[in-house]
Amino acid sequence: MPTRSRWSGSVGALAILPLRAFLGFTFLYAGLDKLLDPTFLDAASPSSIDAQMVVFARVSPLGDLVRASLPLATPIGILIAIGEDPERDGLRKT
Repeated sequence: MPTRSRWSGSVGALAILPLRAFLGFTFLYAGLDKLLDPTFLDAASPSSIDAQMVVFARVSPLGDLVRASLPLATPIGILIAIGEDPERDGLRKT
C-alpha cells in the first residue's frame, strides 16, 4: 500500500485556489447584480426574469414546465439570485 505524502492534499488544494476565488467572485457578482438590478424583477421590463422565462418557454424542450412556472417568475428570480451566492454553492472552503 503506497503512502501519501503529507503535502499531496495541500498542493492540490493550492492549485485550484485561483479557480475557486474566480468562481466565488463571479457567482457573488452575478447574484448581487440580479438583486440590485431594478428591472430584473419588473415584469414589464424586456430584461426581466419574466421576459426571459417567456422566451425559454418557447424554445426550451421543457417549455411546458417553464410555462407552468411563469406565475412564479418573481420568486424563481429571487431564488436564482440567492442561489448564486458562493456560500450556498459550497465554493467556500470549510
